[in-house]
This record gives sequence, C-alpha cells and structure tokens, in this order.
Amino acid sequence: MLADGFYEWQTIPGRRRRQPYYVRLAGGGLFAFAGLFTPPRADDDVPATCTIITTTANALVAAIHDRMPVILDTRDETRWLNPFRVKPADVLPCLRPMTAELMEMYAVSTLVSSLRNEGPRLVEAVTLDQPRAASWRPATERRDAQSIRLDHA
Repeated sequence: MLADGFYEWQTIPGRRRRQPYYVRLAGGGLFAFAGLFTPPRADDDVPATCTIITTTANALVAAIHDRMPVILDTRDETRWLNPFRVKPADVLPCLRPMTAELMEMYAVSTLVSSLRNEGPRLVEAVTLDQPRAASWRPATERRDAQSIRLDHA
C-alpha cells in the first residue's frame, strides 16, 4: 500500500484529547507499507479484506507510541510483492521498523481525528500550545521548531 505518511496519536497527561502527529519520510515522498490482501470470494459473498502490518516503534515514533506500520525498504518491495514467495521465512526479514533517521514527524491539528475532515490542511504543522482544535493555524514557518527528527550525531 502506497502512502506519503501516517498519523499517530500521543496521550498527553491532563488533556482530554490526544495529540495527533503526522509521520513521514524525512523531506516527504512516497513509501510502501507492508500489507496483506485477500481478494473477494464471489461464491460465498466474502468481501475483500486488507490489513497493514505493524511492528515495534523505531526511536522516533517510540517518543509517542509503542508500535508503527511496517514501511518497506525500497530494496524489499520486490521481495514482498513476489507472488511466488509463499514461505513466511522468505519475507520475514522485511518486517522491521524503518530507520528512524530517515523519518520525521510533527504535530498536526486535532481536526484529523474526525472522518468529516479532509484535505491538505490535515498534514500542516501546528504549534502545540493551542487550547482547541478549532483555533489551529498553519505553522509552516515554525515547522523546524515543531518537527521531531533524529539526525546522526
């Protein structure tokens, strides 16, 4: 499954709502989640299903959550998608956390928590000192101060 990021929520003591974060590759770009798909079975009305596989959080995501989706290394995508690899041992090495240094995350509006909301504003950085989601404003000029990214020491 292709994506350009995902959301994760952090519980903050003393706050009723959890704070959402947008997690992506450093600088943006597309990546592939490791997922499983089962096609529909017309003979007994079973619908298609799909799932995204999760793993333990890397050092970046661990700051807010204990797990994260498996983001396939580009070198593993062909192996993961190969329909002739039917032994789990062949693809198990693909199921590891993405290297934290290749990723970044930043706080976004709590508007993302409602299915009624959509659009590019949901991935814009916000400052964390806002009391309500309704009063959020883009903080793109402060993105560096509000984003979290691990750099090599």
